[in-house]
Amino acid sequence: MTLRKFNYTEYKDEANEWSLDGLILEKINLLVGKNATGKTNTIARINLLSNMLNGILPQLLKSGNYDVEFIDNKDIYRYELNLSSQRVAHERLSINNEEKFIRESNGISQISTTQTY
Repeated sequence: MTLRKFNYTEYKDEANEWSLDGLILEKINLLVGKNATGKTNTIARINLLSNMLNGILPQLLKSGNYDVEFIDNKDIYRYELNLSSQRVAHERLSINNEEKFIRESNGISQISTTQTY
């Protein structure tokens, strides 16, 4: 599975807001830019998402909104995670535009499955 698209916003509408919109990734990537333009923040946020999804680290951010896309063979996975006050405000997973999982801030979740025999 390969990370293909990465969008991220942290502390939205606050003085310390930081966002990355429309980062398209390939199998090999090179980030180039002037100092203090977000290269390290970009890698750190990708790494944090990876660690959270792999269960390596608990969610540590106070605020953050991920909207990412992964590709696995011909399947496209879109994952959205909105964190507020170190809590999940919204989480969604879709595969090939078919919603498979959704969770809202009240903790109520919906999971869609397909049975094959």
